[in-house]
Amino acid sequence: MKLIIYLLIGLSSIVYNGNQKKDKELKGKKIVITAPKIYASRLKKSLEKKGASVIELNSIETIVYQSLKELKQYKSKELSKKYRYIVLPSRNAIKAFYNHDKGASSNKTIYVIGKDKELIQKLGYKKAICPKEASMHGIAKEISKDKNVNGKTLLLIVPKVSLIPEPNVVPNFIKEIEQMGIKCHKVYGYTTRPIINKHNKNIIENIKKGKYHLIAFTSGGEIFALSKMINPKNIKCKIACFGPYTASNAKIAHLKVDMISKKYHSFNDYTNSIIEFFNTKK
Repeated sequence: MKLIIYLLIGLSSIVYNGNQKKDKELKGKKIVITAPKIYASRLKKSLEKKGASVIELNSIETIVYQSLKELKQYKSKELSKKYRYIVLPSRNAIKAFYNHDKGASSNKTIYVIGKDKELIQKLGYKKAICPKEASMHGIAKEISKDKNVNGKTLLLIVPKVSLIPEPNVVPNFIKEIEQMGIKCHKVYGYTTRPIINKHNKNIIENIKKGKYHLIAFTSGGEIFALSKMINPKNIKCKIACFGPYTASNAKIAHLKVDMISKKYHSFNDYTNSIIEFFNTKK
């Protein structure tokens, strides 16, 4: 009996140590994240859970508008009738729309991306559609399933990009939508701009010296903002991108991309792709 007990204890120890090792797959890795604060905490938590040391370099900031001037002329019921499709491709877009709508269009179908479905539903919008491909291109493909798209109108809430080039994601989406015969009404719901922060100087110097293992980008805006702080040629660490659309903007900014996550529905997907990248590198 004692022998069985000892064997069980030994097996439990092996399983525990194995799980502990699995949970710390990024131990010793220093990873810089450049996402704005609204997303940074979630990505940081996901990476730290796997043992990474995370360095926050919030390269852009967002300012959400309390009202949408372009939509003031429409009462809530009119707003719901005017647009067949409402697309809110970010958390800030959701917040800006809610600030204006206050839940009045709760019965309207709204298109969102990834985990943002949880947020929009918490705000009372139950008819949220989240495409399988967590991207604006995924939303376009979802809308294309509607057989009566021609001549309809789409409301798109987007950022007003300031002081950096506009990433190609929104223009590409609008082009794709218009090719279907849909009229796109683009409304600015918040401002995106680079952060000028003196405390970032040390992190930038360490990037130049190669003291970090990886920079993990989650959007084109972050890439263009960081490119204002440091010449891409001086980046001495690996670069990861959250999906192919972020990577396409890295190419525009002349950054050498070492890893593109194939799955980009959540930051856990991104973290798992980073783990796979480091394991493959070995």
